Amino acid sequence: MTRHHTIAELAEVLERAYGHVYMAANMLGMSHQALYKRIAKSPDLAEICEKHRGTLVDTAEIQIRRLVNQGDFAAVKFVLSTLGRDRGYGQGSPGPGEPSPPHTRPPDPADEPSEEEVDDDLARLAHANELKRTQKAS
Repeated sequence: MTRHHTIAELAEVLERAYGHVYMAANMLGMSHQALYKRIAKSPDLAEICEKHRGTLVDTAEIQIRRLVNQGDFAAVKFVLSTLGRDRGYGQGSPGPGEPSPPHTRPPDPADEPSEEEVDDDLARLAHANELKRTQKAS
């Protein structure tokens, strides 16, 4: 016979597992499906999971911001292709039969900066960020 855990017990273990359901279920000796069902029925348990997920996302966003400020190209590309979509970044070409978004136009290869220009821009950005950091430290 399986043990029926109280909401308080589930909450304590979910807190210790930072809201990770599979980890908490393992700690409790129950299936993750059973724990998900209990979470779905309890606003308090759902809030614990949401709080920890929100903290994790905030932490990741802080790290991405740091990388962008350091001029990390992959981080810049990621931010523009996700958060910059409303400005036309990351949309690519429309699929067959799909209309082009109204605020974009087909890319013109002549408008594309050279690799050297991109490198120069990133170097200037990194230098400007370094100046800001040293000024704040002074």
